[in-house]
Amino acid sequence: MIKVHYLVVKNPFTSYNIIIGRHAFNALGAAMSTLYLSMKYLLDNGKVGIVKGDQAVARRRYESSLKIKHKTSITNDSPQS
Repeated sequence: MIKVHYLVVKNPFTSYNIIIGRHAFNALGAAMSTLYLSMKYLLDNGKVGIVKGDQAVARRRYESSLKIKHKTSITNDSPQS
């Protein structure tokens, strides 16, 4: 059993819904493919587990993230003389 720390992302405008660190991937012995949106890792019984993403959903979320307009504001905290 491997304990994994992860971060759940609840944002409809991002293509990610969970973030897992490199330490977890290394502990799992995982092999990832961004091209195929999949991850393979070795199970305790010697078989290979597979996690697959949905390319259509990932594409829609990515396109949504590009449409977000970021507002920036500049503040001047220095005292005026």
